[in-house]
Amino acid sequence: MSSNKRNDTNRSRLVTKKVSTKIQAVGDNTLDYSGANLLPFKEGFSVVIASNVNRSFMTYHHPIGVTLLDDACWIATEASQIQSLLSRQVDPRRRAIDVARTLHRFTSAIAVPLLLEEGGEYYYPSDATFVESRKSRVTAARREAKEANDLSLDAYVSRLALVHRNEEVAIKGYLSRDTTIDAAVGANPYPVFTTRSGLHESVEQEAVGYLNQMPIAEAKLAVIRRLLGN
Repeated sequence: MSSNKRNDTNRSRLVTKKVSTKIQAVGDNTLDYSGANLLPFKEGFSVVIASNVNRSFMTYHHPIGVTLLDDACWIATEASQIQSLLSRQVDPRRRAIDVARTLHRFTSAIAVPLLLEEGGEYYYPSDATFVESRKSRVTAARREAKEANDLSLDAYVSRLALVHRNEEVAIKGYLSRDTTIDAAVGANPYPVFTTRSGLHESVEQEAVGYLNQMPIAEAKLAVIRRLLGN
């Protein structure tokens, strides 16, 4: 890039600017961060390289999401890909895996048996006729607790009928037990994940070596000098 700059010194210009809540990308695309700047440590800056032929925007930032890089490293990413990185800070598959883990815990509770299952609904063992589900009873009990302005975590339990109260305490204890949780996690592990950009999430975040772990002011100056061939 520095050799291109030397060959096109008369026609090219370099502009640096601090990243705000909006980054103008190449063309007419705009990345709009809702609320505060979501870049790591809220530190970043964009470099615009323009000539009478083309224009490109690069954003310099710290690692975003899951990487093996040191948090103080600087990374250069096309501005149009920043939102992609931000949206993949956490593996999007985790939500489905968390649901599977919850299902595993409840399924094992049925085997104990602390729960009954019928038509996709869970019932207390004392509700063998399947008249009213556990979810329905708990919802009603939570409503009563809220109306009484009792907002403690287990306030709803005391609003259940005595037989259901004892069953609910046993269920909650089992579902939160370490062995129950460990079994669910072991059966549904999180896959290895790295936050990447690109159309197919295949572009790794790589540290810009010459910036090392510079403070932002020094990093800006170093980028300017690099692009100007100094």
